[in-house]
Amino acid sequence: MWGGGGGLVEYRSALLASHGYASLALEYLSHSEGQNAWASQSLEEQYFETAFTILKDHPRVASDRMALLGLSFGSSIALRLTVYSKVVNPRCLVCISGSHVQLVGNSISNSFHEFNMNINGMTRTDDNNNLIWRNLILPIPTEANRKVQVGRIKCPLLLIVGEDDQNWPTAESAEDMEKMMEAAGNRHLLTTLSYPGAGHLIEPPYSPH
Repeated sequence: MWGGGGGLVEYRSALLASHGYASLALEYLSHSEGQNAWASQSLEEQYFETAFTILKDHPRVASDRMALLGLSFGSSIALRLTVYSKVVNPRCLVCISGSHVQLVGNSISNSFHEFNMNINGMTRTDDNNNLIWRNLILPIPTEANRKVQVGRIKCPLLLIVGEDDQNWPTAESAEDMEKMMEAAGNRHLLTTLSYPGAGHLIEPPYSPH
């Protein structure tokens, strides 16, 4: 699953397929709507559960070896589904440049709406006029209903983090997730790859941008 930029982004899925993995790239935000998509989409867990089930039920897919991979907000959805869905039960989970911070007591749509409402007051620009989003979810909240309870994850989790990510506070989120999993007793399932100087969009070499 791609992030909040929207659209159907297939090249990472195609790369996996070229190595023999059955892969489904799932569009869940309309690229044509731009940032308005954050406010207008009506997304519920059932949409993602249906996609997971379609791939799982394919006769050429090993249904007990399914995985989820998400980038940016796509990883936030992947975490949410892994913890709370009764349908999505991945064998492993890969989250690239994402965070567990979101409203978990409401729908995914409400999480989009909250981010959309905070954009004007919580974003800023740097000296080069680059837009900095990371303050949208800082400081990392302590309230249980404002972040996915990763202590309930039962499969291996790989976090890929850029330490100079100005879009999401991914390094801070990874540290908090590690603490939560340590306290819950499932820290052994977590692997974190953290890259100094790397930003938000961590991609396979030679892939399009």
